[in-house]
Amino acid sequence: MIIHHSYGDQGKIGVCRSFFQQLKNNGCKFDIVGGSYYPHWATDHGATDCKPTGMLEWAADMKTNIGKPVMLMEVGYSWNPYKCPERNGGSWAGQLGLNGCYNEATEAGQESFIQELHEALDEDANIVGYMYWDPIFVDQKVNGSWIKTCWAEKYSGSGTTWWEDGNVISNTTLFDFTGKPLSALYREMHSRKPADEPTGVEDSEFSIQDSEFRKIIRDGQLLIMRDGRIYNLTGSEIR
Repeated sequence: MIIHHSYGDQGKIGVCRSFFQQLKNNGCKFDIVGGSYYPHWATDHGATDCKPTGMLEWAADMKTNIGKPVMLMEVGYSWNPYKCPERNGGSWAGQLGLNGCYNEATEAGQESFIQELHEALDEDANIVGYMYWDPIFVDQKVNGSWIKTCWAEKYSGSGTTWWEDGNVISNTTLFDFTGKPLSALYREMHSRKPADEPTGVEDSEFSIQDSEFRKIIRDGQLLIMRDGRIYNLTGSEIR
């Protein structure tokens, strides 16, 4: 079982340590410490290093003091300072601003951040992985009207009042405002080291845009092989 705390950065090490220690003290059983890592919020929390190196300090503290592996349940970086311009004229900033100490919200900046994150995870075997939030929350219209979707479009404490300017994370996705994949998505898929040749049962094969795909079941886990590389269902390459 994973228990997810909304903090997962250097600025909130003490808060997380206390929270998870109290769970253990009260007999709560869990397998993995979950945390959220956003450069924007790390800066807001007073981290002296809002980059992945700072996040590694948080993960090391969880390993030392809580004795559990870590899963980054949310990771996010804005590729544009503003939300969908077609929807709001381009004048409304997104939730994550200029990504804290990075002070940059560009497609190239998002890709570099993902690369830095992967390099950091390669250094720490105690971190079992991460999930990007939210990769697909692109603004869409239905019957000529913009869709209002769950929490990202509501701002009141009761969740009943809507932002007039729409989706606060439409500029944090892995796709642009038209749904075109951003370079960070390809970095997600190709920045890991090649895996060994798989063993297991082949389920099926199919082709998409000149790339050969194969579904593989290995040790009970469904994996995807693309052009000789192996990925899990979150798009992370398996070493």
